[in-house]
Amino acid sequence: MRNLKRALSLTLASVMLLGMMVMGSSALSFNDADDISNVTAATVLEELGVMQGDGKGNFMPEQTVTRAQMAIIICRIMFGNRLNVDTLATEGRFTDVAPGEYYTGFVNFAAEQGIIGGYGDGRFGPDDTVTTAQAALMLCRGLGYYKAGEDKGDWGTVSLNAISLATKLKMFGDLRLGTNDLLARDNVAEMVFNTMTKAVPVMYNATWNLYYTDSKNVLGGTSFNYLNSWAYQNYDLVYKNVIDDLGNMNTRWGIGKAKETDVKGNLTDSTVTIAEYNKIIDEENEPILTYDSKKTDKASDIARDLRGYDADSVDLYINGKVTTGRDLTDGTVIAAETGDGYVVKVYANDSGEITSVSVVKENLAKVVSISSAKKEITLLVKLSDGTTAN
Repeated sequence: MRNLKRALSLTLASVMLLGMMVMGSSALSFNDADDISNVTAATVLEELGVMQGDGKGNFMPEQTVTRAQMAIIICRIMFGNRLNVDTLATEGRFTDVAPGEYYTGFVNFAAEQGIIGGYGDGRFGPDDTVTTAQAALMLCRGLGYYKAGEDKGDWGTVSLNAISLATKLKMFGDLRLGTNDLLARDNVAEMVFNTMTKAVPVMYNATWNLYYTDSKNVLGGTSFNYLNSWAYQNYDLVYKNVIDDLGNMNTRWGIGKAKETDVKGNLTDSTVTIAEYNKIIDEENEPILTYDSKKTDKASDIARDLRGYDADSVDLYINGKVTTGRDLTDGTVIAAETGDGYVVKVYANDSGEITSVSVVKENLAKVVSISSAKKEITLLVKLSDGTTAN
């Protein structure tokens, strides 16, 4: 019976191992990784020194962020790690910000830059928990907005304006936050990471009353180019698409260099260089299509799903083994790889080109019967040619 249990354990271990291989890099370096929702943001910001944990391996995602801490974070992402605020640490711009506190220099600097303004009665509220609207307003001011005085007036109007602008700048990503919600580190990390990577600083022209990003074309307004982002300018943070061992497409974030962007201002993979020792995290991309059914999907249905995509020369990965240049347009190739125990993921780029398809056969074998009397297990194994054997 012991051999029977051992055989069963080995079988289950093999299945579990394959399942583990599907996982991309994550915040496994954090002791509290399971509590972190915005893994990439937390990992990258901790690595860059923008938001650090407790020094004991914990990111503390559920801990609230104070207004003073928010001021420090914004100063760091605006000017990188080169910012020195020691000369401002002895000043008292607010009645409740005492000289010599760890945050005093940053709060005073942020006030000097017009990023924060306090409550209007001389107080800043350094220990108050920052709200969604307050964080959004600070980040937008840091980017260069509100030079035209749009942040003047009653707080209700200003807060809604800040939320609207932050949404337009893709600051929230997939977050669903209320205007006056008190923010925890997890959500602040996502907002800050998005601000660094999805928005760029702007300038303001009072004559034309408009914001712009290109000093040579003021009337051109604002446009996004990752090479102008805080992430790249202050930290050399770049990203590129990579394929893992099982064919899943991931976005790799790391310290490196990039030479050009596409028409939308996003980095092009071929011009991005990230040395292996500068890799921070691989985040699995969201596939455009996923097939995970217990019955074979029809080729005609898959062909319909692929309509509108360029799918005539694609890399097909089956448990990590790749064949290149496959034509998927009629759906027959993908249909043949779907079914019970299979997970098929189809990945595409922003240009509508399907770049790769990952097929993972998660069940290596099915236990058909177990005989304690004979001390044996009967397995149904699917062979590489598609046939089965006991």
